[in-house]
Amino acid sequence: MKERVEGFDFSEMTYLYQGLKALIEQGEGVGFHNADMGHLTCRIGAAGDTDVPVQDSPEQSLLFQMLSELSRRLIEGGEIASSDLGRDWYDFSTWEKFCQFAVRIYEGQDGET
Repeated sequence: MKERVEGFDFSEMTYLYQGLKALIEQGEGVGFHNADMGHLTCRIGAAGDTDVPVQDSPEQSLLFQMLSELSRRLIEGGEIASSDLGRDWYDFSTWEKFCQFAVRIYEGQDGET
């Protein structure tokens, strides 16, 4: 994933991050196994269990890999709070956080903690 965003500036990473986050917020399951954000795999990940079934995993989920890498790079850039992302920011840097966000959206809750 790193080579995919290599050379992107802050604005480009922000737009990509916002678009991918919006895919989850739509609640249609884009990027999830069987388009199911409430799948047992996601619930296990949300609980912090790293022993996830093979249907989806941090190694298989391109959506997680992209959001995780973008989260890390945007945090490292240190511009989150001062940008438009500040109010819409969610840290997707771990599988657990990614799954927690997805499950909250699936259950009809706000994704923010």
